[in-house]
Amino acid sequence: NRIYDLFNDYEDLKNHTLVKERYDLNAISDTEKNIYRKTNQTLNKVDEEINHFRFNTAIAAMMELLNNFKDLSDCSKEITLYALQRFVTMLAPLAPHLGEECWKLLGSSSSIFEKPIWYDVDKSALVEDSVSIAVQVNGKVRATVEVPVESEQEAVKKLVFNEDKVIKHTADKNIIKEIYVKNKIYNIVVK
Repeated sequence: NRIYDLFNDYEDLKNHTLVKERYDLNAISDTEKNIYRKTNQTLNKVDEEINHFRFNTAIAAMMELLNNFKDLSDCSKEITLYALQRFVTMLAPLAPHLGEECWKLLGSSSSIFEKPIWYDVDKSALVEDSVSIAVQVNGKVRATVEVPVESEQEAVKKLVFNEDKVIKHTADKNIIKEIYVKNKIYNIVVK
């Protein structure tokens, strides 16, 4: 089982204790920030989905988080333990037997159900720093660019026109119109 194997790989965290419940996003690496952010976003989504009895989408969100855990090896023990503890508490109500086994692998001597916990979501981690926007030339996606959230058109335009594929499809052509929808798309119409 993929989940059990993951927890088994990090069995050395048994002797490690979590120091913080919240982390400053500016004080951790980009990989750690991504794991921390995804963990909190998933915790928020799973909480909402369980409250509305949408268990399949809760499990889907957890599997998406599990896919992000491929980067755990690049994270500190603190962030790794933070993410795994929260994952197992989301897992336990939906797959109790597996949740219990994973909880034991993290070094707990008591049952996860003895004193049930549900972690609070760090709301500051729910907000993304940057967003990936699609760049279309004449209605066809030619590139994607990563821009800070809420960037203005002029700042995005500089990034867009530095993309090789955009340059290739706009070179020697007359730009008729540029449409920018914040945080979504940059559309260029050429003739």
